[in-house]
Amino acid sequence: MSIGTLVSSRGGRCRKPLVLIAALIASATAVRADFAKDLSDAAGPINEGVPEVAIVRLNTLLKTTLAPAQRREAADKLVEAFVAAKRPAEALELIAQQNLSQSAPERFWRAQALAASGRPNEALPIYEQVAADPNFPMRSEAVLAAADMLRESGRLDEAVTRLTPLVRNKEWKTRASLRLASLFLDKGDAHNAQRVLQGIDDENTAERKQHRFLRGRLELVQHHPDRALGYLEPLTKRPRDVSHPLMVAALCLIGDAHLQLKTAETGDDFLEDFIDRHPGDAALPLLLAKLDELYRAEKKPVRVELERWTRESEQPRRGLAQWYLARIELRAGRNDHARQLLSDLRTSRANRTDLAGGLLELAELEMRSNNLTDVVAIAEEAKAWQPEIDVARRIEFLAARAEYASGRFAGATTRFEKMGRTPSIFSPPALYNASLGWLQIGDRQQFVAAYDQAQAQGASPDDRAELRLQEALVRARQQQPDAIETLRKFVDAFPQNPRVSEALVALAEIAFHQNPPQIDQARKLLARAAESHPTTVA
Repeated sequence: MSIGTLVSSRGGRCRKPLVLIAALIASATAVRADFAKDLSDAAGPINEGVPEVAIVRLNTLLKTTLAPAQRREAADKLVEAFVAAKRPAEALELIAQQNLSQSAPERFWRAQALAASGRPNEALPIYEQVAADPNFPMRSEAVLAAADMLRESGRLDEAVTRLTPLVRNKEWKTRASLRLASLFLDKGDAHNAQRVLQGIDDENTAERKQHRFLRGRLELVQHHPDRALGYLEPLTKRPRDVSHPLMVAALCLIGDAHLQLKTAETGDDFLEDFIDRHPGDAALPLLLAKLDELYRAEKKPVRVELERWTRESEQPRRGLAQWYLARIELRAGRNDHARQLLSDLRTSRANRTDLAGGLLELAELEMRSNNLTDVVAIAEEAKAWQPEIDVARRIEFLAARAEYASGRFAGATTRFEKMGRTPSIFSPPALYNASLGWLQIGDRQQFVAAYDQAQAQGASPDDRAELRLQEALVRARQQQPDAIETLRKFVDAFPQNPRVSEALVALAEIAFHQNPPQIDQARKLLARAAESHPTTVA
C-alpha cells in the first residue's frame, strides 16, 4: 500500500504512518540543524587564526554521513582552511577532486589558492570575474586581490586603476589607500604616495604599523634615510601587530637606509639579531642576502655571527652562513678557505632549493681554478637540490663549458643544444657554443643547423662573424680542401671585423706550407694582416 493510499484511508491504520512521516521530517530537520552547528564548530578556528585545527576538524566532519549539499559546504570550508594555512596545493587538489568552482565564492577561493601558489596570471581573471558579480558579497576583497595580481605581474598602472574607486568607499578606504600608496612607491611616484597617505584618517593598530612602514619607504624614496629609520626601526623593536611580511620588508629597508648613510656596520645588527632569534624563518634566504650587501659595504665585516651559525645544525641557516661566509673570504682573496666552506655545504647533502646558489658559486670557483671535472660533478649533484630555474641554468651552462674545455665536445654540445632549445638569456650563447661543438666534432651539417638557429634567435653580427671564422680555422686545422675558400669568404664578408687579421695569418700559413711554398703569396697576406690592426693572437 502506498503512502498516498495510507494518508487517504480512514481509521487507525492511517494515523501510524502519519506519525512516522512527521518523525522522519523532524529527524531530517534536526540533522540539518546539527550539521550547521558542527560546521560552525569545525570551521571556527579559521577566523581564530588556527586554520590547522580547522583542517583536522573539517576532515573529521567529511568522514561522517552527509547529504551532497552538506558535503560540498564542508569541502568549501576545507579549501578556505587550506589557503589560510598556506597549503594551497592541497586546496587546489581538493577543488579539482570535488569540482568546487561552480559558485562565485568557490571561484574566489580557487583564485586565492592559485595566488598563494605563485600563479597570478591564472588567479587574475577569476578575481576579475567574481568582482564583476554585483551579488557577490566579497567583491571588494576580489578587487584588492586583482590589484595585487596586477602588481605581481608588473602592471602597476592597471593596479592603480582597479584600486582608486575603493578609496572612495568608507569601509575600504584605509586598506585600499595603503595598497595604493605602496603602488605609487613601486612606481617611484613619491608625490602621489604622500597625497594618499595624508588622506588616511581611520586605522586599526596593524594598519598604523603598515602606515608607518610606508612612511619609511616614502622617506627613503625621497633620499632621507635618517628620517626613514625613524619610522622603520621602532617596528622591529615593538613587533606587536607587525605581520611577518611587513617585518621582513622593514628589516630590508633598514639595511638599505644604512647603506645610503654609509653606516652598514650599524644596519647589520638589526638583521643579525632577527636571524639569530629565528633560525628556521622562511625569509632567511632574503635576509641573509641583504645582510651580505651590508657586509660588502664594510671594510672589515665582523664574522662572529656567521661563524657561529656555520657550527649549528639548523638548516637553512647553517648552509646560508657557510655560503655567505665564503663570499666574505672570496672578496678578501682567500679562495682556499672559501672553497672549504662551500665544499662543506656541498658534502652536507642539504638538498635545499634555497642553498643551491652556494653550489653555483662553488662551481664558478672550480671553473676559475680549471678544476673542470669537479664543475661537471657539482652540476650533476645540484639537480637533487632542485635549484630555482635561473640557478639551474647557470650551473648547467658552466658544466657544458667545463666539458668543452676538457675536450669532451659531444657531451658539451648535447648540453648546449638542450639549453638552446629553451628560450632564456642563455639560449643565444648556448646555440653559439653548440655550433662550435659541432665544428669540433666535424659534423658540418649540424653546425649549419645550429648556426641558422642562432641567427633566428637574434645572434649579433659579431657572433655570426665569430662562428664563420671558427668554422674556417677548424677547417684549416683539419687540413680540409675547402679551408682556403672558407677563410677567404670570411675576409670578404667581414672586412671590418678585428679578427680578419687572424684569417689572413691563417691563409699565409697555408700558403707557406704549400708544396712548393708560395712565399710571395704568404708575404702579401702577412702584410695585409699587419695593416689591418692585428689582434694579439694574429
